[in-house]
Amino acid sequence: IDSCGEPGGALLKELREASGVTMEELGARTKILYAHLAAIESDGIGSLPSPVYFRGFITAYLGYLGIHRDEVVEKIVERYRD
Repeated sequence: IDSCGEPGGALLKELREASGVTMEELGARTKILYAHLAAIESDGIGSLPSPVYFRGFITAYLGYLGIHRDEVVEKIVERYRD
């Protein structure tokens, strides 16, 4: 994952698309609203409910893609900390 580039929305979208998963499928399986997924992938996290939800969304998002690495979640969450 580190070789894919800076952790963020574009990387998450690239990982999702490389896995052949649509946003609709991801939303249905993780119970994350489509609008929240779109915000995450476009780095528009200001529209998400709270940082706690953001961490949970990222964990569920990556988990569904089969990526279970805490350091990846931490890198993504750290990027958006104030």
